[in-house]
Amino acid sequence: MLVYTIINLITFFLFFLLLQDHKSATCFLLHCQKFIELIWV
Repeated sequence: MLVYTIINLITFFLFFLLLQDHKSATCFLLHCQKFIELIWV
């Protein structure tokens, strides 16, 4: 289920990347990494 969540985050990130500039996408990715770290812990 954790893998499924990560896949959803990656898919959403790719969609977000198409709509926003790279700077915003990078910030979004960093937030996703922190969120994933919280899940792992």
